[in-house]
Amino acid sequence: MIDPASHKTTPGDDESQLQDPVSLSDEDIWKAFRHHSPGVVTFPSVLAQIPIQRTLNPTVPEPPDGRFRFEYAEHTWLGNAIPLRWHDGTTKLAKEILISLPNGLRITYGTINALAGDFYAMSDPICEGPSLMQRQDRFRRSFDFLASDPKTPAEAQELMHLLQLEIDRVNEALRQGKSVPEAYYSLGDMTAEFLTIMSKYRPIGSGKPDYLRLAKSNLDHFGEGARMAYDAGHSLALEVAAKGTPQALELGYAMNAFADHFLEDQFAAGHLRTPRKALSGIGVSDLCSKYMHDEDNAIGLQVSNPHGETWTAYGDKKLLTGDDAENQKRCHQALMASADEVYDAWTSRKPTPIGLFKAWNHAPTLQSAQAKQEHEPLFNPKAQVRTPFEDRRSTNYTSVFNWVGLYMKFRESPVFKEPIRL
Repeated sequence: MIDPASHKTTPGDDESQLQDPVSLSDEDIWKAFRHHSPGVVTFPSVLAQIPIQRTLNPTVPEPPDGRFRFEYAEHTWLGNAIPLRWHDGTTKLAKEILISLPNGLRITYGTINALAGDFYAMSDPICEGPSLMQRQDRFRRSFDFLASDPKTPAEAQELMHLLQLEIDRVNEALRQGKSVPEAYYSLGDMTAEFLTIMSKYRPIGSGKPDYLRLAKSNLDHFGEGARMAYDAGHSLALEVAAKGTPQALELGYAMNAFADHFLEDQFAAGHLRTPRKALSGIGVSDLCSKYMHDEDNAIGLQVSNPHGETWTAYGDKKLLTGDDAENQKRCHQALMASADEVYDAWTSRKPTPIGLFKAWNHAPTLQSAQAKQEHEPLFNPKAQVRTPFEDRRSTNYTSVFNWVGLYMKFRESPVFKEPIRL
C-alpha cells in the first residue's frame, strides 16, 4: 500500500505492483511536466536571426493589441518588455540589449529568463537548501550551468533552432483556424529531439540533468518553493551588482533575469496552490500533479497582493488567448521592481535585504490563492484527492492508495480534456 503522507510503498502492497512507476514511458513523464507556462511548451524560438556563432539574438516585437499571442513566449516577452537602466546612463527595453555571459553566450534578459529552470538547472531544487547561503549556492550552480559552462552556447543554439520548428508548426495550425489549445495538441511530442541534443552536451555521469530529470525536480516553480528560489537568486544578483563596476551591473542583471523566472511562476494560477512537494517522490503521483496544475490555470484563481488589491490569475493557455491582461500588468510591475533593485544596488553599493523585496508587493499572496475559491483544489496539502474528482465544487477528500489507478482515471476523464471548464 502507498502511504499518502510519505509516498512510500509498504510491504504487501499488491496494487502498487500492477504497474511499477519506473516503467512509465518518457513520453508520459514528459507530457506531465512540460508545464506550459513557461519555457517548455509555449517557448517559441524568438530567434529570428542567429547572426554569429555563440550569439542568440531574439526578436520579440510588442503584441499589437497589448495582449499575448501564441507566438509570444510568456517568459521571453515579459522579460524583454521591461526597461533596463544601463551603466552608460541610458535606458532601453530589455529586448534591445544583448547581455554577455561569461561563456561567451550573448542573449537578452527575456531569453535568460525563459531558459532558466526549464532548460538550465541542477537536480537539487534551490528551495530545498536548508539555509539562505545553501539556497544561494544552488542558485549559483544552476545559473553557472547556463552562463559559465563552455558547452552551453552550442547546445543553446541547437535547442533554439528546434524550438523554432515547434512554434512554426503551431503557427501553421493557427493559420488554419484552429484554437490555441487545438494548435498545441496538434503538435507531436518532441521529447526525443530535446533529449538527443542534450545527450551530446550532458552525457551520463556529467552531473547535468536532462529535460525529463529537470521536470521531475521542479519544486522551484511552485508555491513557496518559487518564492524561495527567487529570493535566493535576487539577493545574489543584488550582491553582485553592489560591487559597482559596469561588469557587475551586467552580471547582476543576468542573474536577476534567471531569478525572475521563478517570480513569474507566481503569477500562473497552476503554480500557486498545487502541493507539488507532497505530490513528488514516485512517478505516478508526480504525473497526477499536472492535472491540478492545468485545472487551476484554465479556471483561474481569485488572488490578492499584500495591498489587498484583487484580481483573477490564470495561466498557460489563458495567457495565450489574452484573457489574463490584469495579471500580465501586475507581473510586469513586479519585474520592473525586481530589475530596478538591481540598478539601485549598483548605484548605492548597498543591496536591498531579503524581506523588503518590492516585487512581492505586486504578486499574488499564497494565502489568497489557497483561500476559498469557486472550485476546490484537486489535491489538498496532504495529497488527498477531491472526491469525486469530477465534481469541482466537492469538499470531500480521500487518501490515495493506488496512484496508478488514479492517474489512469485522470487521463481518460473528459473533465480534463480541453477546454477545461468549471
